[in-house]
Amino acid sequence: RELGLTNTQQPLTVVGIGNMAGDIFGNGMLLSKSLQLVAAFDQSTIFIDPNPDIEAAFKERQRLFSLPNATWSDYDKSLISTGGGVFSRHVKTIQTTSEMRLKLQIGGLRLTPNELIHYLLKAPVDVLWNGGTGTYIKASAENHAEIADKANDTLRIDGAEVQAKIVAEGGNLGMTQLGRVEYAMRGGLSNTDFCDNSASVDCSDHEVNLKILLQELMRQGIIDNAKRKELLKESAEEVMQLVLLNNYRQIQAIGMAYAESGQRIEDYRRYIDSLIVEGKLDRELEYIPADEEISKRKISGAGFTRPELAILLAYCKNDLKEELMASHVPDDPYIAGELLRMLPSSVAQAYAPQLAQHQLKREMIATYVANHLVNFMGVTFLHRMKEANAAALPDIIKAYITARDIFHLENFWQAVEAANHTISEESQRNLLLAYTQLIRVGTSWILANHAAGQIDVARCVALYSPGVEIILKELPLLLVGERLEIWETRFAEYRQWGLDEKLASWAAGIEGMTPVLAVLQTVETAQQPILDVAKVFYELGDRLNLYWFSQQIEQLPTENHWQALAKEGYRDELERQQRRLTAAILAMHNKDQSIAQGDEACQAHIRAWLNQYQQGIHRWRMLTHEFELSSPDFAMYAVALRELGQLALL
Repeated sequence: RELGLTNTQQPLTVVGIGNMAGDIFGNGMLLSKSLQLVAAFDQSTIFIDPNPDIEAAFKERQRLFSLPNATWSDYDKSLISTGGGVFSRHVKTIQTTSEMRLKLQIGGLRLTPNELIHYLLKAPVDVLWNGGTGTYIKASAENHAEIADKANDTLRIDGAEVQAKIVAEGGNLGMTQLGRVEYAMRGGLSNTDFCDNSASVDCSDHEVNLKILLQELMRQGIIDNAKRKELLKESAEEVMQLVLLNNYRQIQAIGMAYAESGQRIEDYRRYIDSLIVEGKLDRELEYIPADEEISKRKISGAGFTRPELAILLAYCKNDLKEELMASHVPDDPYIAGELLRMLPSSVAQAYAPQLAQHQLKREMIATYVANHLVNFMGVTFLHRMKEANAAALPDIIKAYITARDIFHLENFWQAVEAANHTISEESQRNLLLAYTQLIRVGTSWILANHAAGQIDVARCVALYSPGVEIILKELPLLLVGERLEIWETRFAEYRQWGLDEKLASWAAGIEGMTPVLAVLQTVETAQQPILDVAKVFYELGDRLNLYWFSQQIEQLPTENHWQALAKEGYRDELERQQRRLTAAILAMHNKDQSIAQGDEACQAHIRAWLNQYQQGIHRWRMLTHEFELSSPDFAMYAVALRELGQLALL
């Protein structure tokens, strides 16, 4: 998808390191019938098939995978295309063919086996798939002696020389970290070996957790050994899907971080500095860019590379898990429900009471929450929340989970992921990033409106979730002015993409849902129907140009962290004043007449309020008109919000 190849049947050319007898390489080469394996090598042989018959080659790879200890020498030579072959790495030289030289950009008519492999590593293919052992790629600034893999010194190339669009690291240490960064700086797609290999560890974790539960069930006499074996067999497919989903989302998180790290580079710098100050990160050991390099990238608009982000993502998850284990968060009854997501649903639901007593319960919850939060919200989310809200980690986690479930983050994410082959990777990523912004706003709102240590997740979700669903369903009828125009434009665009009507409407309403918690808070204080309050809130925002004003705040350029915090404070203050103004209008409202039943009633009540406070409203409109004619700075926004606050007090 990141190559723009949304059609899974579109062939991908591959150069591989390893053979079909190897678990990592062999399994990988059977994942798709569309792979064109044009070359590969292992410890003894070199395989080259310049123009493979895709279907025949796939069947032959399947056959080799079923053989014990198969090498490329066992490949059916009659299936290899013209100009290809299987060559021993022990011969002195290999005669290259015109087909080899054309397909793989090989220079030289006769090469040693090591020289030929050197060219294969530099071949202009879609994927370089490492399923073997050894370090084959370093950075230009590194010398071979630093790599500590003398056997491959004559094969090794620099990251700048790799022409493959993607490097997939099934084997460990196939690239140095600096080699990855050098390759990524030239546009190559690469994560790290621990990311590309993480599914095996994840699978082991799921297996261990499941077996511990089943062992306890046997100890209590709830199941016998035969039932245990049956449950393990029945759970295998779902465990695999849980593992693949978690790993898919981890790589997705790196891609999303890469897309926005240039814009949020200051957030990353501050997060890195905090890790260093706390003694949690050795910058030189992990090859994290120095402040000087980060400043250069900030000026150029560049962000962090995917390999660098993979390191930061790992640190963020590990650090968060440790902090969660040291907190009371895993003991929260609502958050403890995350356990049900950790194991196959049939087992988790059937044996929920026993699962709740799992001896690794707290570790499982902490692991799930850490993975889930960082995969969805990114590396800098927690650190930014701490700085912006001066909140403790347990409160931030509770606020996040509250916002997550109020706005049904998982449901939206799944719906967008299901459209993988309908919309482009960039479009999908933009929708997900937009929704994370809604969750950011929701998390901040929960923190701002609850005292430290007083967030009751279950109560908040039960209180606000129904109202969110009501407003979301009626949103196109509630929005007015520019907000409605945005919804209509986006809805039409998303329908053209091929999204179904429900998802298109949901996605189009992301921005319009931003103030919904403020609306619901007004419902509580004003004791008025949800749709009445929402109608007045959105209509008033249009009449006083409050939405336009909020957009001006969002577009304020920030040069440092403090300006970024001020900007967030202005946004929160604007929402607070709009809520107060809405409550004032509703206070004038005859409760026997429903505003939501018609625009006329809503318009009448807002007109009555506008007429009553003409002088203050005229002053506000003159002020916003001045904003339109000038280039306002932070001080002007502070003054304007103070004026609006005075209007709200009338």
